Amino acid sequence: MGENLPRFRRFESVFSYSDQIQNVISLIYGDIMDFYGHALKFFRRSALKIMWSLTWTTSFRSQFRLILDNLQRHQILVDNEVHAEDIVQSHIARQEALVQFLEIQATERKKSKVALFNLLEPADTSTEDDKYQKAISKNPNTGNWLLETKEMKEWIHGKGKFIWLTGKPGAGERFS
Repeated sequence: MGENLPRFRRFESVFSYSDQIQNVISLIYGDIMDFYGHALKFFRRSALKIMWSLTWTTSFRSQFRLILDNLQRHQILVDNEVHAEDIVQSHIARQEALVQFLEIQATERKKSKVALFNLLEPADTSTEDDKYQKAISKNPNTGNWLLETKEMKEWIHGKGKFIWLTGKPGAGERFS
C-alpha cells in the first residue's frame, strides 16, 4: 500500500486542476484509512481472540480482502484517469502547436508577399529625372523636332486617336 503513496502525491500536485483525478485519489486514501481502521480494531483485541480469528474464521480475510480489492480497483482507476488526462492534455498541446504553426506560417507568407512587392516595386528614378532636368536646362530645344512632325501635330489637334512612339530605353523619348 505504502509504495504507491509518493506516486499519488505527485498525481495530486500535477493534476491539482482535475477534480476527477482528485476524487479518485481520495477514494484510495479512504481505502487506506478503512484498512488501518480495521487493522487497528482487529489488533486491539486480546491475543487469544486474534489467534481465534486468524485460525477459525474467515471474517478477518474477507474484511481485509474487500478493502484490498477496493484499493487495487481504485489504483487502476487512478492510473486510467491519469492516462485519460494525459491524452486530453496531449490533444490540447497539439491544437495549440497547430495554431502557433498556422500563425507562424501566416506571418511568413506576409513577409514573403512584402518581399515580393518590394522586388516588383518600380525602381527609384529620381536620379534619372535629375539627369533629364540638367540635360533640358543645358539644351532647351531638346525634343522639339518631334513636335514639328505631321503625325504629332495631328495628334495634338485631336485628329489622331493615338500616337505610337518607339525608341531604345534611355535614349531620350521623354521630354516636357
